Amino acid sequence: MGCKVPRLAIFVMLLLPLLLLAQQPPKAVSEFSAQVLPSLTEVKLTWKDNSTDEDGFRILRSTNNVTWTQIAVLPSNTITFTDKDLLPKTKYYYRIHAYNAYGRSDNVSLEVFTGFAPAQPLDIVAAFVSDGIRISWKDLSDYETAYVVERKIGEGEWQEIAELPENTTGFIDKDISKGGTYYYRVYAVNELGKSAPSPIVSTFENQVKRNIILAATNGGIALYDVSEPSAPSFLTLVEMRNAQSVFTYNNYAYVADGENGITIIDITDPETPFKISSFDTPGFAYSTYVKDNISYVADGEKGLVILDISNPQKPTQLSIFDTPGLACGIYVEDKYAYIADEKNGLVILDISNPQKPMQVGMIDTPGLARGIYVEDKYAYVADGEKGLAIIDVSNPSKPVIIAQPDTNGTAYNVAIYNKYALIADGNGGLVVIDVINPAKPVEVGWYGTYDARSVCMQGENVYVADGKNGLVVVNVNKIGKPTKSPNGDLSQMGRYSTAGSAYGVYIQGSYAYVADYSNGLVIIDISNPKSPIQIGWYDTTGSALGVYIQGIYAYVADGVNGLVIIDISNPKSPTQIGWYDTTGGAWGVYIQDSYAYVADYSNGLVIIDISNPESPTQAGRYDTAGDALGIYIQGSYAYVADEENGLVIIDISNPKNPIQVGRYDTYRAFDVYIQGNYAYVADDRNGLVIIDISNPKNPIQVGRHDTTGGACGVYIRGSYAYVADWENGLVIIDISNPNNPRQVGRCDTAGYAWGVYIQGNYAYVADEGNGLVIIDISAISTLLQPPTGKVDVGPARKIKVNGNYAYVINSGLSVFDVSNPKIPFESVAIGTLGDAQDVFVSSSFAYVADGLNGMVVVDISNPKDPFVVGQLDIGNNALSVYSQSKYAYIGTYNELVIADVNNPQEPKQVSRMTLPGTLRSIYAQDRYVYLACDSAGLVVVDVMGVNNPVQVGVLDTAGRALSVQVVGKYAYVADEANGLVVIDISNPQKPVQVGRFDTVGKAYDVYVKGSNAYVASGDRGMYILDISNPSSISRISLIDTPGNAMSVYVQGSYAYIADGENGLVVIDVSKPAQPKIVHDSPWINEIRSATF
Repeated sequence: MGCKVPRLAIFVMLLLPLLLLAQQPPKAVSEFSAQVLPSLTEVKLTWKDNSTDEDGFRILRSTNNVTWTQIAVLPSNTITFTDKDLLPKTKYYYRIHAYNAYGRSDNVSLEVFTGFAPAQPLDIVAAFVSDGIRISWKDLSDYETAYVVERKIGEGEWQEIAELPENTTGFIDKDISKGGTYYYRVYAVNELGKSAPSPIVSTFENQVKRNIILAATNGGIALYDVSEPSAPSFLTLVEMRNAQSVFTYNNYAYVADGENGITIIDITDPETPFKISSFDTPGFAYSTYVKDNISYVADGEKGLVILDISNPQKPTQLSIFDTPGLACGIYVEDKYAYIADEKNGLVILDISNPQKPMQVGMIDTPGLARGIYVEDKYAYVADGEKGLAIIDVSNPSKPVIIAQPDTNGTAYNVAIYNKYALIADGNGGLVVIDVINPAKPVEVGWYGTYDARSVCMQGENVYVADGKNGLVVVNVNKIGKPTKSPNGDLSQMGRYSTAGSAYGVYIQGSYAYVADYSNGLVIIDISNPKSPIQIGWYDTTGSALGVYIQGIYAYVADGVNGLVIIDISNPKSPTQIGWYDTTGGAWGVYIQDSYAYVADYSNGLVIIDISNPESPTQAGRYDTAGDALGIYIQGSYAYVADEENGLVIIDISNPKNPIQVGRYDTYRAFDVYIQGNYAYVADDRNGLVIIDISNPKNPIQVGRHDTTGGACGVYIRGSYAYVADWENGLVIIDISNPNNPRQVGRCDTAGYAWGVYIQGNYAYVADEGNGLVIIDISAISTLLQPPTGKVDVGPARKIKVNGNYAYVINSGLSVFDVSNPKIPFESVAIGTLGDAQDVFVSSSFAYVADGLNGMVVVDISNPKDPFVVGQLDIGNNALSVYSQSKYAYIGTYNELVIADVNNPQEPKQVSRMTLPGTLRSIYAQDRYVYLACDSAGLVVVDVMGVNNPVQVGVLDTAGRALSVQVVGKYAYVADEANGLVVIDISNPQKPVQVGRFDTVGKAYDVYVKGSNAYVASGDRGMYILDISNPSSISRISLIDTPGNAMSVYVQGSYAYIADGENGLVVIDVSKPAQPKIVHDSPWINEIRSATF
């Protein structure tokens, strides 16, 4: 019988699960969501109630997802709740659970950001600015927390290049070194993600590749290609009347054009820019800043003028705000315009509504506010003679000056780059100030330019608009060295301890000649500068204080013993051959032509005729008021360092009757060196004094540098003065700006530096008590490269090129290194020439027609250290010269002189003949010389018998024959107003004109190469003519030069022009139809500003 289960037990078993189910927590909610309400301070939460047995709901909130706060307990069946009093643009975390007597459900969570998705940025623009590409856009969102800028180059991938704070509307991309088209897009972002990207904008591909810089000049806007910064290439000039500054935006240049207002230029093709419109502002436009299709113009006395340039062809005025001063500079950042208002300092305007600008702040700077740059809530004001004013503008309504570093010059303009302030400081050059802590600025660098007016930077290069030197490019790595290392980067290379006391030194070839006081003349072999060796010695009976070498003779200023002449043809065995007892104490000596000029202490200047070195005689004397210690000759003047009487200038045109014409009183003049229009005086404890001697009758001091020691000797080469500074050793001073000389190097010699001579990369110092000290100055020669721009060598008359060197005739002979034709620089100048007119270069010698001094022969075997080796007095004014074989042909006003130069040290006259006109130019070919004889035309002379030259032919050209070159059977004559004349000389006795080209301008010189003739045509520049058919000459091209093209020489792909007052100009003629000036600044006498 089976077991029976009681009915009650069965009932309990069935009911128990239901009882247990009724005692459980409620189910969790679902579909939990949040809605941010428009106030951004309220969030509406909603959910689905999945339970029927909850007692209610609890809501918790957190701002960090770690710490939670219960914010609401809600009754059962509730499905919504609004959280209030929240913070906008903040992330919140929420949890919700249902509960009853038996527990709570699982939490359901969400996070919410009290904002909306950011709006898409619009109106994006990319434009070239001074330090890169500026991308700007309109901020149309109220909810972004940041902006992201992305870029791609060409077909590359998009890359994020910047994340910027909210409300930002611009960014400068400074990394644009690669070529190609640059594309940009911008996103607004917040916690909800990114907005839609802005429209894509791209830059003009050619601008990035070619790297174009624009310069505002007194001739208009000059465009340069600076793809190769060390050799900027001039492209073209857009002429306008009074361009002050320029700003580039998209493919347009906006020019502040003075009284003409704003001129807009299309620069899409940098080689063919053109004006598209202009707007005449009511004042004088000094500068402009362009942003978001609006041009903000600093308009002088009329203040700020705001123009709508959304259509560049039709700019319209939006508004004008009259500032209290003279609005000179303008910078726009965010919604503010910062104006450099000259006497009124800094004025800040709110331009959020460009039609109604409002002044919000102003602060008076100590100087004259002329330029401005704003970065990181600081305004940097170029404040004229007061230097740089640094102003905190974090509160635009209350600007505060926090620092005022003074500069040496006049601050015209400023740019900020990588926490450095780059200041265009007028005659103070380029000044670099570290502003990483704007309240504590520190000057860290300087670069000497003549008249720095504006500055901009790209990559590692600073571009300075220099009023006198044109566009100057400075590598930033070279900035700072002169200031950071004022004592050198120089090292002693070698030394030779002489037995006496070294007072003077002269270098010729591989030998140093030392005036060694009681030890006489010491000759030292310096072929190995590290190990100099004495090879010769001559004991003079006096006290050797100075020495000068010419040819095979050493002329020693021997104190009370006067002038001693020593034959050094054998340096190992020098021999005295002559002597002249001056009655004073010979301290210094200088040789020119057949005279020795002796600074004879209390006896003044003594002039000695040394035409016969074995029997010198006094020719003349001038008793100066002081004690003559140093002497330098240039042209017809002797410059005497006359100790306490200063600098004395004496006319020596008649050596027998010298006459004082000028004087400048310095502290204690020990030595003097002349270069160009300046006298550099070693002035004892007063340092180096620089005197303008352009008018010898009225010398004027223009600069001075205090050398801490006692300046005893001075030597000038290029842009540097080398000063023997007694106990302070050798001091090197940058004199590129004579008004503001600056020390760039120093080497402490162990003795007392009295004299110095420069050759190659070495300075040779006569160091009393220490002998001859040799110093490596290569660090100085590479410290500051020659500025790109005009090479001013004075009135350049003639030019010849030989290998890597150009020989330019001005008042003397200047030698230029043209190994890189785009960056020629003066290697050395020979100031011993009197009135140089012409030069001919042959092998190791240059033959110079030196006016009244006749023909001078210069040894150029080492072009960096040329020296005079011979001279021929022809008794007339030498105007032209040519050399062939062992003869030189010299032209005068009415004669041809033939000289034997087989021994260049002793040229000898062979014959001379009278001519029908003034001999301006000579060309020798075979047995004939062809002479450009001014108004007499072309004269042909048979010189087969050099002792008896015979005129065989003549052709009277219609103009004035100034230059001649012979190629084949034709003579090409530059015939001044008559242009280029071509003459058939196949029969030299009957020359016949076969062709002519009217150059419009005056033809001064001609050079023929291949089928082209290059004609220097004065103020017209240079013509390139096709002479393939001499009877039908045609013009290929004409290129204007900055000055007056007086002479031309062509070598390789370059034409070298002696351009009158403008110096040396180099032109690329590789494409004769498109010649380009690769060196100099055409049409430009003054550059005012520059920008990319």
